Amino acid sequence: MKNIIVLILLLFNLSVYGQTLHVLVFADNISNLKESSSADKANLVAEIKRIVKYTNLKPKFYDKDHFSKEGCNSALSRINCSSEDVILFYYTGHGFRYEDQKLKYPFLAFGNSGSYFLKDKTPNLEEINDLLIGKKGRLVITIGDLCNSITKGIKEPIRSISGIDENAAKNYRNLFLNAKGNILIASSSPTQISIATEMGSIFTLAFIYNLRSGANNKKIATWEEIATKTEWLTNDFAQVLKMNQNPIYKIDIQY
Repeated sequence: MKNIIVLILLLFNLSVYGQTLHVLVFADNISNLKESSSADKANLVAEIKRIVKYTNLKPKFYDKDHFSKEGCNSALSRINCSSEDVILFYYTGHGFRYEDQKLKYPFLAFGNSGSYFLKDKTPNLEEINDLLIGKKGRLVITIGDLCNSITKGIKEPIRSISGIDENAAKNYRNLFLNAKGNILIASSSPTQISIATEMGSIFTLAFIYNLRSGANNKKIATWEEIATKTEWLTNDFAQVLKMNQNPIYKIDIQY
C-alpha cells in the first residue's frame, strides 16, 4: 500500500513538472507607446516568474519574433502543446475597431504609422483566441491591453502596485493547474480607448494587482473574480483621470 501511494505521488509530480506554460508576449516597441508597453511587458514577465515558482509549470517563451503580424503568426504557428499545457497570449500596444465592425473585440495594430489600420496588418484578438483554442491545450488565456476604437493611447501617471506571497502556491495552482478552458480579455469596450502610463497601462496594472491579490488571499481564487475585480479597478483608475475604460471578457472555465 505504501509503495502504491509513493507511485501515485511520483506520477502526480511528473505530470505537473511535464506541463508547459507557452508564453507569447507582444509589446509595442515602435510607436509612441513603446515606453508604456515596455513597462507592461516587464510587469507581466515578473508575474509569470511568480506563476512558474508556485505551479512548477515549465515556461516556454516565444520572444524572438518581431512586433509585427508576421512575427505573431510565426510564433502562433510554432506552438505545439499537449492536452495538459497552458497557453498565455498577451498583447500591449495600439488597437482599434473598424467603423462597420461587428466583432466585439478589437484589432491589434501591428506595423507603424498608417499601416496600423491596414487589414492585412491587423489580426483580431478574438480570432487569435480561437486559433489558440485549436491548439487543444488545457487552458488558454488571451489578453489584449489595447484601444477598442480608432484612437491612440495617452500617457498619465498612475501609482505602481506590489503584492505579497501568502497562499500563493495554493491559488496559482488553482488558477493555472486546476483550471481547464478558455479566457479572453480585452482592456476596453467597443468605442473606448485604453489608457497608457509611463509605468504601464492601467488595465495591465489592475490585472496584475488582482491576480496577485487573488493569489495572496486565503479564499480560493477564481478567474471569474479576478476578471470582475480587474474591470472595477480599471474603471476606477480611469475615473481618476476623468475618463471611462471598461474591460470586456469571456470566461469558460472548469476547475
